[in-house]
Amino acid sequence: MKATLYTDGGVRTGGVNGPTGGKHGPGAIGYVVRDESNKIIERGGQFLEDTTVNEAEYSAIICGLAACKRLGVTALTVRADSQLVVMQLNGVWAVKAAHLHDYHQEVLAQSMSFEPFEIGWIPREQNSAADEITRQIMTENGVGK
Repeated sequence: MKATLYTDGGVRTGGVNGPTGGKHGPGAIGYVVRDESNKIIERGGQFLEDTTVNEAEYSAIICGLAACKRLGVTALTVRADSQLVVMQLNGVWAVKAAHLHDYHQEVLAQSMSFEPFEIGWIPREQNSAADEITRQIMTENGVGK
């Protein structure tokens, strides 16, 4: 089965909306899996007690990949609005932050379960379903995004 996975991660560091500068805070992840006809076949997410935005973005992909594997997806396209994570996973940018190496390796290992596997960047406006899940989970846990 072919599918497209949309992912989003967010964090609230106590400041106004804007760059988090690698700061830790409470966050959440969200993902949406769509089949070939663009029908949502699964959505999910979770609250993260203490994370950075890039850790959350990677975590969303990892969680979504696990869901796709469980659903029997064999060919997968991933769409995420984190340019840094997408560029790192495509080998365009190096993973310089040591705390992201394990996340990066985990995604690469899980991606081997899918043939073909592709990951690409999309603007935030095209990622509204995953973003909505992330926002909802953060709101339910007393933090905004």
